[in-house]
Amino acid sequence: MRLLFVNFLLTLQGLFRDFRITVDDMRPGYCAWGIKKWFDEHGLDLREFLSDGIDAQVLYDTGDPLVISVIERKLNGK
Repeated sequence: MRLLFVNFLLTLQGLFRDFRITVDDMRPGYCAWGIKKWFDEHGLDLREFLSDGIDAQVLYDTGDPLVISVIERKLNGK
């Protein structure tokens, strides 16, 4: 249900392509080592993420509940 709600919010706001998550957005849920490990496990480019952020859609597509909570926090302005 939660995934559907986040998907609905992103679609409603048209943010799938332009909504970026940065390392600052992830810090409340992950330590630096955890972020590196997570990106390695998911085959994503950590250096690109650190310099430019990452599209929320890419994170959402992993289905990871912790990352989805990061997206939710940003959508809620926290």
